[in-house]
Amino acid sequence: MSGGGFTINTPEGMAMYRARAIASALRLHIKTNGQMRVNSAYTPTKVLKAAGEITGKAYKRGQQAIALADLDALFEQQLAAKAQVQS
Repeated sequence: MSGGGFTINTPEGMAMYRARAIASALRLHIKTNGQMRVNSAYTPTKVLKAAGEITGKAYKRGQQAIALADLDALFEQQLAAKAQVQS
């Protein structure tokens, strides 16, 4: 069986995946002007709270774009650090 699958088996990898999933939820919310959510339980408030747990910042209602920018910056930092370690 050939695949294209992958495994995330480190705490750092799982945290990075979670950050990307939350960023994706924020992107959807921003792109649709708040008309769509990833699912009915994942409200904008809960998404902002989850983003805050990752970034260490507190976000208020309506700060989805700020939270997304912070998550994207964090992701870029992690990628740069990983590339530096591999070289």
